[in-house]
Amino acid sequence: MTKKSILHFNGVWRSYQKRILDDLDFHLRDNKLHIVAAPGAGKTTLGIEVISRLNRASLILCPTNTIKNQWKERILSSFLQKKDFGIVSTDIRNPGFLTIVTYQALLAAFCGHDDDSEDCQPVENDGKEKLYSITISNRFRMEKAEEIINILLSANVSLLCFDEAHHLRKEWWKALSYLVEHLKPAQTVSLTATPPYDADINEWNRYQALCGDIDEVISIPELVKNGDLCPHQDFIHFSRLHPHERNLFENHRRNVNVLMEKLREDTRLHELLSKMRFLQATDNEIEAILEKPEFYVSIVSLLNEEGYSIPRRFLDLFDATSKDIPIFDIKQAMTFLNEFFSVEKEEWKDMKAISSEYHSLARQMGLTNGKKVILDGNDKFYRQIANSIGKLDSIVNIVELENSLLKKNLRMVILTDYIRLSCPDYSMLGVVPIWRKLKTEFQGRISLGVLCGSLILLPATIVGKFQHLLSDNDVANDAVNLEFFEGNEDYIRITPKESIRNHIVRLVTELFNDGDLTVLVGTQSLLGEGWDAPSINSLILSSTVSSYMLSNQMRGRAIRIDLNHPDKVSNIWHLATYDPSFKNYNYDLAQISSRFEGFEAPSYFGNHEIISGIERVCRPNTSGNLQTNFSLAKNRELTRQWWNDALYIGYENKPSIGLSSGLQTNSLTIKSLCYRGYLYYIWFLALVIPFLLNQPQLIRVSGFVVVVFLMGLVALKFIRTGTVEGVLKQISIVILETLSSQGLVKTSLKQVGLQVSNDKGTMYVSCVNLPAEENNLFIQCLQEFLDPVENPRYLLVRHERFHNLINQTDYFAIPSVISPNKKSLEIFMKIWRTYIGNCDVVYTRSTEGRKVLLKARKYAFSAIKRNVSKRMSKWQ
Repeated sequence: MTKKSILHFNGVWRSYQKRILDDLDFHLRDNKLHIVAAPGAGKTTLGIEVISRLNRASLILCPTNTIKNQWKERILSSFLQKKDFGIVSTDIRNPGFLTIVTYQALLAAFCGHDDDSEDCQPVENDGKEKLYSITISNRFRMEKAEEIINILLSANVSLLCFDEAHHLRKEWWKALSYLVEHLKPAQTVSLTATPPYDADINEWNRYQALCGDIDEVISIPELVKNGDLCPHQDFIHFSRLHPHERNLFENHRRNVNVLMEKLREDTRLHELLSKMRFLQATDNEIEAILEKPEFYVSIVSLLNEEGYSIPRRFLDLFDATSKDIPIFDIKQAMTFLNEFFSVEKEEWKDMKAISSEYHSLARQMGLTNGKKVILDGNDKFYRQIANSIGKLDSIVNIVELENSLLKKNLRMVILTDYIRLSCPDYSMLGVVPIWRKLKTEFQGRISLGVLCGSLILLPATIVGKFQHLLSDNDVANDAVNLEFFEGNEDYIRITPKESIRNHIVRLVTELFNDGDLTVLVGTQSLLGEGWDAPSINSLILSSTVSSYMLSNQMRGRAIRIDLNHPDKVSNIWHLATYDPSFKNYNYDLAQISSRFEGFEAPSYFGNHEIISGIERVCRPNTSGNLQTNFSLAKNRELTRQWWNDALYIGYENKPSIGLSSGLQTNSLTIKSLCYRGYLYYIWFLALVIPFLLNQPQLIRVSGFVVVVFLMGLVALKFIRTGTVEGVLKQISIVILETLSSQGLVKTSLKQVGLQVSNDKGTMYVSCVNLPAEENNLFIQCLQEFLDPVENPRYLLVRHERFHNLINQTDYFAIPSVISPNKKSLEIFMKIWRTYIGNCDVVYTRSTEGRKVLLKARKYAFSAIKRNVSKRMSKWQ
């Protein structure tokens, strides 16, 4: 390691970058720096500066070649003089002081392949460029891995930098784990825009073990407030099914109705079911019911609808009444049929012929997927909805709107999943069909291009400028092939040699930034992450990706500032197939709803606060249908105003604390836990006060002192848990203190600020000064406790009784991370009784416990469902 770093930044640090650099020693106390920052925050520049200050030979790992080249370009342009360019290498077998490679290249090297060898070539997947086969890890060769480790050790590599560290969830984490274990780096630096918060606990633990605890989080609202990202807004464009798609759905619905009607009219089946022994819920039958309660509830649902009386013993098992029995709908029918087809018990043998008859009928009608009956839409339906050609019309409408507003200033990118090169028309959703549709509809009114890893199309009118760029960048004429695309003289296909493909992508991007192209169509795999075009002011996400990580990366392309247009405001468009006639098939909305959990921007409604969640942009109109908000999309200045108002609202009454991640829930979920002891006290006063008034002065004064003392105790209890806000805060404290006692929350709780707000019955709870990973665990536990009971190991049971006026039992799932052992459970219960009151704990894995679990899952029996809480972010 050299004594003095030769890397020197020649720019000015942004405030949050400077904050992180000033606290670098503190963050590196565990020898791991882990930064979460939104796209556009300058993570690459920050990472290079950290490497410079640590001054160690470093291996930088990136998810794509595009991002790898960005690192190299940033180092050469902003940190090095030309004489020092030799310290940068992109070959892991010939490392320099700074070596930059992809995660795929590391895995390939450990397998004994060159990065561009046949075994490591991208899999052709119709548009998903650079999608490497994860099966390569099956050929992991230890001797080759040891060889690479020795090369790195010989080069004194002692610092690892993981860029876009969320990619570590992929299969090649094995190679990374091996690298860390055997290289034993002195320090690691991890940079990401999107931590895998939606991963399961094992994936999260693996991610955290490699990257360390999150040291700093730089949110999108903070970056907008700081002027490093532009104001922006999300819009959902709703499209209807095309006629042939509607016919498919209509036919499916008719078949479902025929099957449902047969089930409802089959008196032979009803008679046999009504005589089943399980309905008597005897001790011999309870075990079967405990194993598959939903199946038996579906039978009761069918029988109840056909007028059969349901025995009291069966209902008592669920702590239910006949009014709680759900209607026999598609969900109940699927539950019944799928179990009916596979049940093997002796008592069901007489119905084997009936079962086979229904299975054959469902299969003939196309209502099966493998061995399962699917009545609410199978994979074919989901694909049909996600790729409905109605979205092509949506794209045309959006381009028409944005082009009319921005004209020559339009810089639109349309991202989709597939190229569809073989599609001769626009009957499918993909890059080429979108290009064909727009080319036909706009007839030269826009400058339209295509940019994918394997397909680049430019209008013939700008090819001359493109050739000048090739000449200016010393690209040889024979390095790029230009030809008419499909014989169309208006468009030229650009086919570069593989070695300069990334360079050509940069030149096409330059044409786009300069306005020679105003609309660019490409795949999310190439343009959705790492690609940088700050001029984008309109983005259409025609991708079916719903994950928090990938959708946030794609959205990040449009929200970067453009120094040439400082007033930039971006519109981000999401496409959804929504037909009021088929509201049961809401797959698209469910996908988009999942996306919006990670997007924070001003709400269309109320005081336009900055929050996450689809509800901020999507609410049914008076007729119950969903519509696109075109008026707001036309008013970019209003979007800017809403951002300004929301970001600085804190100064009106209290300092802003920034973006908080918390939990939103409904007050009804926890209302049953509110303190009602004051009812007893009212009765007490009604009896005692008249008595005291007739007593001698000494007794009267003493009595009133006692009454006042008791009133104080009751008031204190009411303040803490007499309101919904109070009880939610106490539950949160119980969970936080339990996690702290287990060592899962390491932050001192004296530093943690717990906030609970109530907006017309919608509750929001969040913590201030809790690190991201600890806050994430807290939210998961609180959500697990508040949501409808599924299958927890332990139940918290609370009885509320007051004479005959109140007789209620409530059940809550004790969070799984709190109940792995008896000691943790005892801590939880002790803290619960201290803050909230008495309760019982039930172990659900015993026979008696499973009976209680059935009662706790009464929501599954009833047509009335408890609301589900959800994770939410809010600027406060």
